[in-house]
Formats: sequence, structure tokens, C-alpha cells
Amino acid sequence: MKFTYWLLLFSVIAATSCSNTGEIKTSSAELKALLNQAKSFQRDNLDSCLLFTKKAYELALEEENEWGLGRSKAIAGRALDKKGQKLEAIKAYLQALEHLNLADSIDSFTKYTVAFNIGVIQHDFGYFETSTQYYDSARAFLSNHIRSHPEIARKYADHDLFFEMNFFESLNAYKRGDLTTAKDLLIALLENKSTPRKVQQNALNRLGILLGELGDYDGAIHSFQSILEDPKTDSLGMARALHNIGLQYFRIEKFDSAIIYYKKAIEVEEHLEDKVVRFYSYLDLGQTYLNLGQYLLAHKTLSKADELDVEIENRPQRFVLKQYQGMSLIKSDSDKSLEYLSSYNSYVKIYAEQRLKLDLENKRSELKAAMALYRQNKGFMDEMDDQRNSYRSNTIWILIVTGGFIIALAIWLLKSWRDHRNFKDKLFNDAVAIAKRPRKLKTS
Repeated sequence: MKFTYWLLLFSVIAATSCSNTGEIKTSSAELKALLNQAKSFQRDNLDSCLLFTKKAYELALEEENEWGLGRSKAIAGRALDKKGQKLEAIKAYLQALEHLNLADSIDSFTKYTVAFNIGVIQHDFGYFETSTQYYDSARAFLSNHIRSHPEIARKYADHDLFFEMNFFESLNAYKRGDLTTAKDLLIALLENKSTPRKVQQNALNRLGILLGELGDYDGAIHSFQSILEDPKTDSLGMARALHNIGLQYFRIEKFDSAIIYYKKAIEVEEHLEDKVVRFYSYLDLGQTYLNLGQYLLAHKTLSKADELDVEIENRPQRFVLKQYQGMSLIKSDSDKSLEYLSSYNSYVKIYAEQRLKLDLENKRSELKAAMALYRQNKGFMDEMDDQRNSYRSNTIWILIVTGGFIIALAIWLLKSWRDHRNFKDKLFNDAVAIAKRPRKLKTS
């Protein structure tokens, strides 16, 4: 996991050290149109979305446009994620990061969304440390995006993206069993006056769940009641709070009170578009009926959860529905019960296989990161060797030239000294010859 972290860190540094304009490389109008069409289908038609991302990717290959390649893979990853194809989504996201890191221009916001979504998937499969590393990278990418775009800094000043990532980190700590760190992170979010109300309510909700895990059921219920008493709490927040109060009563085996709050939650949830929260309320209500031995009522309630057609593959907390349905019919319809339990075992097997594949993908990603580090270090060392060899070669030439100059200077000095000495000897000899020459006496 460390290699993956370092690869992400290097990409963050590279993004920070590049041009801070944040402008996207000029792409053809056709490529932009394909990407926009793909994105427009993300919500309603995932198959069409994937079709257009494939076309965009092929065109980006022709244009040798790394940004276009990365962007198309990022959109495809999101579509695959929504389809429940988590492993394929991870692969697409990782390819997106690779292409975006090679792009001439910075697209930190796309990198942020990709890293954040990888973190969520890693969390879903139980790789909490890896998930936290991707959240850290996502935060760095988002910070770089804001620095590169001063004009939108105000827009993000009150944005909840940073706070959401802090919340997810607390959730990761909670899942890892590090309850103290999770509690500290949640309390820090609640005490921070800048924390958006939505994130504050999520943190308060999660703190209540955490206190319940620690056995402080009164403290947990108090946290959820605080959410209900807030006049600005929306319907979704109320539904979750009611559901979680029911969950605390279930844990202390006050099943009648749990049923009351689960039903209250369902009444609110029936007016929401989000079917997942209603799914969990029906699921937990059905489990409560199972604990009371009311099997037929449990089966009826669990069937309502099944009718919502919520994606349950690769989500153990959801596909446990099949186990509960099997248990609810164990006395009245053993054949149907066995069918549900077999379905549950199939989901468990698929999840285990997907988790194993994701583990292999993580190791492959680590290997790629290790190779990238090796190539980077090797390139640096090769450059250092070239510089060292160049320095040595230059040094040798400098020594040769300097040595030649010194030798030439020595020869010149020696010759000058000899010439000077010969000149002195000549003068001396001339003086001696003159001295020995007989003088002519003058006669008067």
C-alpha cells in the first residue's frame, strides 16, 4: 500500500510544481463533444455513457491527448462504479490517474474526484488504510485545484468537500477499530464552527453510532435526538436519526421500541427518492421481527426491502437480506428458505472473489508504483552518473591543459633563466677581456 501512496504523492507534487494555470490542454471539438455526451448519460443511461467514453478514448488515442484519455477513463470509472462493477471501476480510475499525470496541463479537480472515488471503493471492500491514503491524495489534489483557480476560492470556502473527506477518514478509523481516533475526528468536526450543517449532522449521526458501539446507548440516543430537535434537519436526516434510535433500542433488546422507531423512519423515507435508506429500515425491521420469532411478519417486511431493487452485490451489509429471508421461511417453506440461503452463499462467494481480485489489483498498483519509483530513481542516478562522468572528463582535460601550461611555463622559465645566465656570463667575459686588453700610453 505504501508504494501506491508514494505514487499518488509524486503525482500531487508533479501537479503542484507544474504550471499553475490549470488550463486543460486544447482538445478537438469532437473529443469535447463525446466527453460531454458521455457525462450527460451518467445518470440515466450507463451503457450509452460507456459507449461514448469508449469512442472518446479512441479519439484521444488518435490525438495523443493524455488529458482526453484520462477524462474518458474517469467518466467510464464512475459509470462502472454505478453499475456495481467495482473492480472494473478501480481499473478505469487508476488508468485515469496515470493518463492525467502524463498530461501537459493540470486537471486537479478530475484527479480529486478519481482519487476520492477510489477511496470510497477501497473502503467498501475493507481496505481502510488504502482508502485513507486516497482520501489524503484527493485532499491534496483539491487544494491544488483551488490554488490554481483563485477566482473559485470563494466558491470552495464554504464547500463541504474537505469536511466530507475528514468525515470519511473518521469512518475509516471506525471501521479499522480505532474508535478513539474516529471519535476525536468527529468531535473536531462538531467543534469546528466552519463545518457545514450537512457534515455536522452526518458527524453527529456517526458519533451516535460510535457511542452505541462503545456501549453508551443513552449518549447515542441523545446524539440522534439532537438531530431530530434541529429545526433545519431535512427529511433524510430525520429518517436516519429515527432509524438509528431504533437500532440502539434493538441492541439493548427493547424490540418494541425499536419497531416503533423503524416504522417512524419508514414513514419519512416513503417520501424520499433515496431508496437505500428505506431498504435498511425494512431490513432492520425484518431482523427485529426475526428476533421476536414473528417469521411471517419478518418475511413480509423483508420482501418490501427486496422489492426496492437496491444494488446488493459486493455489499455484505445489504446482501445479508437473502440470509434473513431464508431464516424467515425456515419453518413455513423450507425449499424457498434453502433457495434464499443458497443465493446468500452465492453473494458471499462473489464478494470474496471480487475482494481477492481487488487485492491483486492493489498489489499490481503497488508494483507499478514501485517500478515508477525505480525508473525515477534510476533516471536520476543515470543523470548523476552522466554528470559525474562529464565532470571527470572535464576534470581530466582541465588537468591536461593545466599540466601542459605548467610544463610550458617551466620550460619558458628555464629557457629564460639560461638566456639570462648566458647573458651575464657574456657580460662578465667581455668585461674580463676588456680588462686584460693592454692599455696604450699617451705620449706628450
